[in-house]
Amino acid sequence: FVSGVFFITHPIHTEAVAYISGRADSLMAIFLMLSFCFYIKNLHLNNSGFYILALSAYILALLSRENGLIFPALLLLYHYSFKKPLEAKKFLPILSIALAYILFRLFLFKGVLPHSSGDSTLLQRFPGFLAAVANYLRLLLVPLHLHMEYGNQLFNLINPQVILGAAILISLLLVAFRKRNANRLFFFGILWFLLNLLPSSNLYPLNAYMAEHWLYLPSIGFFLILGGTLSRLYRSRQQKVAATAAIASLVFFYSILTIIQNNYWREPLAFYERTLKYTPLSWRVYNDQGISYSSAGRYQEAIDSFQKAIEIKADYAEAYTNLGSIYRLSGKGEEAIAYLKKAIEINPRSAAAYNNLANALSSSGKKEEAIALLKKAIELNPDNADAYNNLANIYCAEGNFAQGITLYQKAISLNPALTSAYINLGTAYRLKGKYEQAIAAYKKALAIEPDNQAALYNLDLTYRRRK
Repeated sequence: FVSGVFFITHPIHTEAVAYISGRADSLMAIFLMLSFCFYIKNLHLNNSGFYILALSAYILALLSRENGLIFPALLLLYHYSFKKPLEAKKFLPILSIALAYILFRLFLFKGVLPHSSGDSTLLQRFPGFLAAVANYLRLLLVPLHLHMEYGNQLFNLINPQVILGAAILISLLLVAFRKRNANRLFFFGILWFLLNLLPSSNLYPLNAYMAEHWLYLPSIGFFLILGGTLSRLYRSRQQKVAATAAIASLVFFYSILTIIQNNYWREPLAFYERTLKYTPLSWRVYNDQGISYSSAGRYQEAIDSFQKAIEIKADYAEAYTNLGSIYRLSGKGEEAIAYLKKAIEINPRSAAAYNNLANALSSSGKKEEAIALLKKAIELNPDNADAYNNLANIYCAEGNFAQGITLYQKAISLNPALTSAYINLGTAYRLKGKYEQAIAAYKKALAIEPDNQAALYNLDLTYRRRK
């Protein structure tokens, strides 16, 4: 109970809960822990229903996130820690599910874990794992200065964080094995923490050397040790008051910090500004900040953010694409075209860059070039609803309403929430004199965005034309 209370109040988990992509961590943890509980229930009661639930929950854990592959190792740790006999008939089906998942991933995705491009070697990344161990333990013990984006930096072996991490890792392992018989929960907690770090350790190349949401499952080991230690003190008559005060103080401290940390995730621009205080050389954060400025209509600040991203990483194609889009929206067609061509030069498979360059060229009257680029964007990404919508705009502008209407409908089928496609479809119908279909399309747009002025204006215009 005490471990659970610490787990739900500790601010380290704010990121896994508030960060939409962190949803995979919490889903995987829920299903993996359910599988663990059902597996243990089956061991004690020999109830086949519990075992079927354990297998089912494990499959769901793997489908939530790849890190669930560590589960067979966690079961072996459980049997070893608490001296439970291992039954092959109960363990092998779980191991088989993990192996089947590995084959499934290799066959379908050509890899078991998400891969981040880079040319670093395992030996170059290993010091980062040691630095991460030190930082993770610091964040669990003193959860201050939490933030997103720790970066994918490489460390050398004489870095103080690396040396501290190596000392902590060796100390944890030595203490764990010395305490194995005297305190099995302590041994289990330490090994649980370390084993669950491995899938996100960047030993296999990922997009960062550490991240707070990667602690969601490993932290359970830390909380088991902390909760177990304070619970033992609570059961001692002499230490009961002190243990109660310690538990209450920690829960209060964690809760206050979590409430404060939630504000960090409340508003995008404040989030990026605060993150950049900790990682001022993160091109990804500057790029995302630029997107937020652009959404708010603050184009000059968006341009400054994208240019800063390019200053830090000169071959960052996405920032060039976004910068070109901003210049196009600002009416600076030549600058837009130059930046978008640079984006394609860096990444010839960027469908977004082809799509945006086509828009810029179309605005400059170069319709044929724009059509070719939009077809290329669709070839690279057949699900690109924006490209179909933009291609339809060109066809309709040339009077080919039949082809345009077909493409608008394709865009809507790919993205039923694309308001502009409904408005454009309605306009194509209106210009063809098909007022009822036009009205239906505009109403679809207004069902998504009730205050969309373009939809309201065109609907009004269509009613007037229909008298």
